[in-house]
Amino acid sequence: MRALLLLLMFPLVAACSTMSAAPSPSASVAQPSSVDIAGRWRGHWIGTGIFQSLREDDVTIDLVQAGNAGYGQLVLQGTGAAESVPVAIRLNGQLGTRVVAQISPGTITLRHHLDGRLFTADLKLSEGGERMSGFVRESYPRVGLVLTREPRKAVPEPSAQAPQAAKTTPNPEPQPQVAMVPAPDLERKDTEVPTERPKQQEFVAVQELTAIHFEFNKSELRPDALDTLSTHAGWLK
Repeated sequence: MRALLLLLMFPLVAACSTMSAAPSPSASVAQPSSVDIAGRWRGHWIGTGIFQSLREDDVTIDLVQAGNAGYGQLVLQGTGAAESVPVAIRLNGQLGTRVVAQISPGTITLRHHLDGRLFTADLKLSEGGERMSGFVRESYPRVGLVLTREPRKAVPEPSAQAPQAAKTTPNPEPQPQVAMVPAPDLERKDTEVPTERPKQQEFVAVQELTAIHFEFNKSELRPDALDTLSTHAGWLK
C-alpha cells in the first residue's frame, strides 16, 4: 500500500517542481520617476556665430512630466546667424521646437520630437533639482546650455473650517414709491428789451472831428495827421 501511495505522489511532486512563480503585477508597471523636471526653465545658450564669433543668448524650456518621460517646447533666442546650432532649431526660431525628455537619475536627455538626429542635448541635473546644464550632441563648435527652473507658485491649502449652515435672509418689506418731481427752473430770465441801434439817417456830422487825408499816391500819414487822429480817438472814448 505504501509503495502504491508513493507511486501516486511522485507525478504530483514533479509537476509542482516544474511550475514557475507568477510575475508580480507591479513588475510590469513602470515606477514613477523620483526626479521632478516639470515647469519653466530659463537660462543661456553659449556657442559661436559668423566668423567664429562668441555668442550667448537666452533659452527657454517649458516641460511637462509623465513618469520617466516628459515633453515640452524649446526656444533659443538669436540663432539666425549661429551656425553651430542645429539647423532644425535655427529654422524654427522664435516659434520654438517641440522636444521630448528622457529622465534618469541626475541626467536629462532632450531630443527633437521627430528624430533625435535633428537635435539631442545631454544635460546634468543639480542635486537640488533646480539647475541643469550640458551640451548639444554633434554640434561644432560645441553649443552649451545652462538653465535654472523658475520658482513655482504655491497652491493655497483649503481651509479646515467646518461648513457653515446656509442662512435664510427674510425678504425686505416693500418700500413706498416716491415720485420724483423735477425742480422748477430757478434761472432768472432777462426781460429787458435790447435797445435798437440808431439808423444811418440819424447820424450827424461832428464838427470837432475833422477829416484826415492821405498824401497823393502814398499810404503813410504825416506827423500832423497822426496827431489829429489821436485827438479823434480820445474824443470817441
